[in-house]
Amino acid sequence: MRAIPIRLLQAAVVIVGLSGLGSARADRIMLECSLKFSVTSWAEEKKMGSGVGKITCSDGENVQVRVRVRSEGITGGKSSIGSAHGSFSPVIRLSDLMGNYLAGEGKSGPGQVMRKPRDVTVTLGGNELGLTFSEFEIYRARTRSH
Repeated sequence: MRAIPIRLLQAAVVIVGLSGLGSARADRIMLECSLKFSVTSWAEEKKMGSGVGKITCSDGENVQVRVRVRSEGITGGKSSIGSAHGSFSPVIRLSDLMGNYLAGEGKSGPGQVMRKPRDVTVTLGGNELGLTFSEFEIYRARTRSH
């Protein structure tokens, strides 16, 4: 009878140990990613713009992306944002960064915080037009096959 409680205790110790190892492993695979982008076309009447960018992650992976922004306010006659940037909250996969972001609460330093429904955020900076984005969309750029 004593062998069963000892085996249960041993199994519990192994499970607890493995769960701790799993969290440490999850911490190591979280990616830190950044975005550089430009908005090269702006439709004043729709208050929308689109452009291109590149996401670079801490594991060396990078991907070309397209961006779309929606904004409130006027651009003062300007129609492009030349060199904007963003930094993302840590993610497990680069694909977690794709999708639609909505304006978050407030600002983070000089940048604007945008949030996806699944708790991914991006803090955007370098917006030389001074616009406050209400929506920000990132999607993979299509590559041409030869």
